[in-house]
Amino acid sequence: SITNDERSWEKYYAYVLPNNNVQQLFRLSSLRGHLAPRGGASNACDASKPYSDSAHITIELISDDYVTIAGDEVLLIVGTEAEIWRYQLNIE
Repeated sequence: SITNDERSWEKYYAYVLPNNNVQQLFRLSSLRGHLAPRGGASNACDASKPYSDSAHITIELISDDYVTIAGDEVLLIVGTEAEIWRYQLNIE
């Protein structure tokens, strides 16, 4: 999960590094989206569905060809203009 600590709306992006054939081995639940300002924001159209200041991103291995990258450094990178989150993926 990532959380926006800024007072403004932030667009986020998620991707896997290295940026070669490794990306074809994974499926991300959300490649991009928007985070509401810190604390969330109300939804004028539907008060029961406020905008969230966080996002939950999942990653799924979708190929049996992971043996080719076993032991290599693979990272899940999620970033906004203000912050970057790095998660090391252990492939064994």
